[in-house]
Amino acid sequence: MTDNRSISIAASAPCRGIKERYFGLVAVLLLLALLAQGVYSAWTLGQTVDETYYNGSGYPIVRYNDYKFLGEHPPLTIALGAFPLLFLQPRFPIQDYVRLPGTDAVDIARTGDLFLYKLGNDPQIILFLERCMVLCLTLILGFGIFRFGRDIYGPWGALLALFLFVFMPDVIGNGSIYMTDMGLTVFFFFAIYALKRFFDSPSDSRAVIAGAACGLAFMSKISGLILVPIGAVLFIAYRRCPPPEVVLPEPAPGFQRVVFAGAAFLIANAVGEKLAMVFFGPLLILAFYITGRGLPWFDFNRITRLLFRGLVIAGAVLCMVYSLRLKKKYGV
Repeated sequence: MTDNRSISIAASAPCRGIKERYFGLVAVLLLLALLAQGVYSAWTLGQTVDETYYNGSGYPIVRYNDYKFLGEHPPLTIALGAFPLLFLQPRFPIQDYVRLPGTDAVDIARTGDLFLYKLGNDPQIILFLERCMVLCLTLILGFGIFRFGRDIYGPWGALLALFLFVFMPDVIGNGSIYMTDMGLTVFFFFAIYALKRFFDSPSDSRAVIAGAACGLAFMSKISGLILVPIGAVLFIAYRRCPPPEVVLPEPAPGFQRVVFAGAAFLIANAVGEKLAMVFFGPLLILAFYITGRGLPWFDFNRITRLLFRGLVIAGAVLCMVYSLRLKKKYGV
């Protein structure tokens, strides 16, 4: 009886391998269908209003490292989109950009219009190359949806999720134009995926991956900051009600030292940046305190511990002062 069962299990192993290859092949075909739709849309669609704005921002950042052309959004998505233009080397009015009336500040949208249509550049080629980079992010998101769906619902659920993603009009439209929306969608998704994997099996490496994914989302679009309260709620819920089969390990001392030093470095760089201190200062100070209080040199004596806590409280007060000053200046 045992021998027969062993034989059946051994015989079913190649069948499972064949099925996995079959599902993988179908996923590749679906992603190719998305690629074909995206390339066609990227080449044939006319320029959108927002693409003029981003064209006045992305290329000078990538080619000239000039961040005075950066608008209200972080630069990651627009810089990735503009990267292929380095091989094309189109003309850009780096000195003769359009200025806002009465100032030396950049009128980004009108500068983008000048770049696309009034300097002898080919606007269709420029837009197509930028859109293709966004399309690459869309394909990466499709792959992530397939992997995430397979982890939760198995291969059939993964294929269904990927099929709906590939033929969704919103995905085809936003995934083939040069804007920041798809960049945020991609990195937001992978941030949630990385957090899920961390909660399933906590480890230092998975904490680093989750932090990197969240950081990419923050650098993609200003609305990526919504991850801060979402992540905080998830961690609080996990801490209060952890799964019974999962044990939260203590971080390794080396990992603690790296996080402590990184938080201290970022706090020092953010002190002069009021927005950075308001948005990220509390998280940095929390990381600085949690990782620092377990290090041996802060446990040496009572005076050292008190000084350390005073430093943390001073940083928290500084964040509050910056938030009040921003509220007074901008009414936010």
